[in-house]
Amino acid sequence: MCLAGRVLQLVTASTGLDDYEWGVTLFAEDLEVIKDVVYTLRYDKGSALYGEFGRFYVGYLAMLDELL
Repeated sequence: MCLAGRVLQLVTASTGLDDYEWGVTLFAEDLEVIKDVVYTLRYDKGSALYGEFGRFYVGYLAMLDELL
């Protein structure tokens, strides 16, 4: 499964905002693509051994005129 070009990621520092030192925001046209990324990471050998996954927040991004 190739996810290249289907997901945009934004990594930000979050020291003091929560229990972790950084956060990752993923943008995609379809929620299924985000699910594929998370599923792939959870079963990656390195992530399975050393990864600690925090909370996931999911939402939709749309222009205001599209919502109204």
